[in-house]
Amino acid sequence: MKKRPIKLNKKKLEKILEKSWEEIKDRYYHPLLKSKSSIAWNSKETTELDEREVPRNSNKSKIKLGSHEVSIAEDNLQQVSRYIDPKIAIDGLHIHEIGHYCIFPKDLATVLFLHQVAAASFGKPVGEKILNLYLDVVDDSENLLSSTRSFELSEFYRAVSLYFNDMINNADINQKGEILKNTKPNRLILAYYGYLGIKNGKDKTNVYIGDIPEEKLEKLKDIDFSVKQGQDWQMEYIHSTNLITFGGLIKDLLYTTNAEDCIIENPFEIDKGFNLEEFTTDEINEALNKLIKEHGKIRYDAIKEHIKVILGDKFIDDFVKKTDKTKIHGIGIERSNIQLNNELIAYYSRLASVYGVSIAKKPLTIDVKEPYPERCSEFSLGDPVQRLNHFSSGGKILPAITKKFEDGYGMRQDKAFSIPDLFLIIDSSGSMDNPTNMSYAVLAGFILARNYAKNGKKVGLMNFSTDALLIEPTRDIDLINSGLCAYWGGGTVLNISKIKEYFLLMTEKKLPTKETDGDYEKIIEKLSPEKKKLFQDKMLNITLDTKVQGLYNRIDNVLITDGGIANLPQLVDYMNSIAKYTRNIVFLINNIADYNRWKEQALKNTQIILINKKEDLLHLAIGLAKKVVREGSFRILK
Repeated sequence: MKKRPIKLNKKKLEKILEKSWEEIKDRYYHPLLKSKSSIAWNSKETTELDEREVPRNSNKSKIKLGSHEVSIAEDNLQQVSRYIDPKIAIDGLHIHEIGHYCIFPKDLATVLFLHQVAAASFGKPVGEKILNLYLDVVDDSENLLSSTRSFELSEFYRAVSLYFNDMINNADINQKGEILKNTKPNRLILAYYGYLGIKNGKDKTNVYIGDIPEEKLEKLKDIDFSVKQGQDWQMEYIHSTNLITFGGLIKDLLYTTNAEDCIIENPFEIDKGFNLEEFTTDEINEALNKLIKEHGKIRYDAIKEHIKVILGDKFIDDFVKKTDKTKIHGIGIERSNIQLNNELIAYYSRLASVYGVSIAKKPLTIDVKEPYPERCSEFSLGDPVQRLNHFSSGGKILPAITKKFEDGYGMRQDKAFSIPDLFLIIDSSGSMDNPTNMSYAVLAGFILARNYAKNGKKVGLMNFSTDALLIEPTRDIDLINSGLCAYWGGGTVLNISKIKEYFLLMTEKKLPTKETDGDYEKIIEKLSPEKKKLFQDKMLNITLDTKVQGLYNRIDNVLITDGGIANLPQLVDYMNSIAKYTRNIVFLINNIADYNRWKEQALKNTQIILINKKEDLLHLAIGLAKKVVREGSFRILK
C-alpha cells in the first residue's frame, strides 16, 4: 500500500539542496565534482498515478561515475519526508552518492571488474543486482562509522526503516506478502546498518526482519567491507571475494521469477545502481585502459568479453579495427613454423597506450631545402625590396622593366638534432614468453614502435629464433605490430650476417616488402660481383661502406631478448662495431645474471634495461646523454 504523495515545497528544497551540497563536499574534503547536484522531480503523469495509488516503479537517486553528476530523486524524499527533516534527508542522500565517488567504487574500472565477477558467479541479472547492493553497503559502511558523516546517513536510513515498517503494517494481506518479498534484501541491509549504528554509538535502525533467517545477519556482520590497504588492483581482488560471500548470503532473498531467474523490479530501492549501458564508449575504453595496466591478460580478456556480451555493437573497442586484414609481409615469413597472432594486436596496442617512453634527439645528417635565385619576373609594387634585381634597370624602379628574383630550391645535407628511425630486433625463441600469454618483450616492442611512429619515424623489425622474419622500416605500424605478435619458438641464435645483409640491401634499395628466403637469395645473386662476394664470404664490415654508415646513423638499434643467446660473442662484436654510428639499446627480460654479465662487457654506447615486470616499462628514456661526471670522481660529504 503506497501513501498519497506529500506536496513538497520545491523552492525550499532547491535552496536546501544547494546548501547541503557544499556542506557535504566540505566533509569529503572538497572532491573534484564539477556539476552541482539536482533534484529529479517527478513528472505530472507520475504524480497523478501516485494520487490514484497506482503501483509504478520508483525513481532513484544516483551518481554518474563518468560525469560525476548527482541527482536526488523526489521519490526518495517522498519516502522519508514523514519521518525526517528534509535537510537531514538531503544530507544523507548526498553523503551516500558522493561516497560512491570518494569511497567506493570510485571509478568505472572497479565496476567493470566486479561486474564480470558477479556475472560469472551468479549469472547476469542476479549478479548485477547483487553487485549494486554490495557497492551501496561498502559505501555506507564506511560512512556510518565516520565521525563526520554518520549522523545524517544513519538518520536517513532510520527513516527508511520506518517507511518499510509502515508499508508492511498498513498493507492488506495480499499486498503484505508482495512487500515482504520485495524488500527482504533491503531490510537485511538496514538491520546491518542498525548494527553499525550501535557500534558507532548511534540509535539502532529498527526494521522488521522477522521473515529473514537471523544467521544471515550474523554472517553479514562477519564480512569486513572496509578494504583500505593496498593498491587498487589488490583491493579489487579482496572486494571480489567479499562480493561472492555477500552474494551467497542474499541471493535467495532476491525476488526473482522462477522461469528465468530474472529480478523483479523493486519499487523500494533508494539508489539506482550502475548499469553498463549508461556509460559512453569513451568512458568504457578509459576504464579498460586502467584495467589492462593493473591486471593480467586473462582477467582483462574476461572483462572485455563480458562487456561485449552485455553491450554488443554498442561497444566499440578503440584498438580493434572493423576490418582487420593485417598480414605480415617480410623476408622469412614463408617458413611454415612461425605462429601468427594477429588477434593479439588489439590487446598489446591498448596496453602499450598507457605506457610512455622519452626518446632523446641525436645529431643526424638530414636533407634540407636551400633556396637560390632561379629566375626573374616582373617587379610589382608591394613586392619585398630585397628581391629586387638591381641590374635589370640600372638601380631604378621602372614599370614593366624592373625585375625581381624568384627562388628555386635545392637539397643539401646538414646536421640537425632529431629523433631517428627504429630498428627492433625481438627474440621469439622457445625461452621467451609466447605472446598469447603476457609477454613483456612484445609489450616493450609495442611501446617503442608506437612512440617512434607517433614522432613520424619509420620502424623496422627482425623477429628471430633460429630463423628470422624481417620487415623493412615502414610507417605501417600495423604491419610492425603483426610482426611483434609473431612467434617462432626454437633456439636462440641471432643471425648477425643476415642483419648485415639486410642493412646493405636497404642501401642498395633492393630489399622488398614481401619475399621468401629463396627470392632473397636471388636478390643477392643479382648484386655486383664485389657485393656478392661480401655476402658469400660473410665478411661484411659496415666500416667499408659509407652508405651503410649513414643508414645506421639514422636509426636506434634495439634488441629485446631474455639473454642466453648462443652466439653472444659475435653479437657483442657486432653491437660494438656499430656503436660509433648508432645508439644500441638492449631490453633484457627477467635475467639479472646476464644483465650483470653484459654490463661487464662494457658495450660502447649501449644502454641495457632490465625488465622484470610491467612497471619497469614506465618512464623509459631512450638515448640518455652521457654522464658529465664519472662515477667515483666525487665524494659525498657526511
